[in-house]
Amino acid sequence: MTAVADPAPRSRAGLAARWIARLVSLGALYAVVQVLRTHGYPDSETGSTAAILETFFLHVGVVGLAIGWKWEGAGGTTAVSGMVAIYVVSLLATRSLPATGSLPATWTPSMVGGGGFLFILSRALNVAATHESHIRSRS
Repeated sequence: MTAVADPAPRSRAGLAARWIARLVSLGALYAVVQVLRTHGYPDSETGSTAAILETFFLHVGVVGLAIGWKWEGAGGTTAVSGMVAIYVVSLLATRSLPATGSLPATWTPSMVGGGGFLFILSRALNVAATHESHIRSRS
């Protein structure tokens, strides 16, 4: 009788990265809520277009972290893309990175982007483990 290989083997490092990403995503969600409670949403009449776009892309990043709980690659890519968009908007609007303001406002994009990066890392490690498993099963 032959043993059936696990259809989706996971590496220990990939599993660790996934759970660390999940914990970071919870912290990032808390930070986003605190920033929005403290600063509020930018008003479309008085807020700048850059502030509105940065808030939108911050939400894109948070949605990416939520997606990452189920699909690491898609969620991580969405979260990192949202954070890159925040930095691009900030650079174009103010010619500086969004490193001013209170500490949660400064660290929030980094937390969201870091969680997204960890989800991407988890996916990559698990794909590598799956690939290695298929190579071993052929030999």
